[in-house]
Amino acid sequence: MKVMKAALVATLVALAAPSYAQSSNYEAMDCDAIGDLAKGIMLGRQTGLPLGKAMELVRDSDIEAVTRMAEDMVIMAYDSPRYNSTSGQERAVEEFRNIFELACYKANR
Repeated sequence: MKVMKAALVATLVALAAPSYAQSSNYEAMDCDAIGDLAKGIMLGRQTGLPLGKAMELVRDSDIEAVTRMAEDMVIMAYDSPRYNSTSGQERAVEEFRNIFELACYKANR
């Protein structure tokens, strides 16, 4: 399951990278911004933000590739367990962020 999830993340970032780079006039995706987005999405998941509200919030981008990637991040976050302890929530948020940042950096190599 973890291998399939990692492959999905890598595919999402790799597919979104060219569209995002062209539409934003950047040579490469801003991996820190991707990480921040992933962190915010998982933080919402861990603090009980309803799925529908999370989807509504990520549909705010004018860039279609970013919106699609953010929607996929929301789906992945809500497929993940929600933890009761603060330490479990913090670990889930940081791991989710790192998964997407790593995939971004790999896609930009």
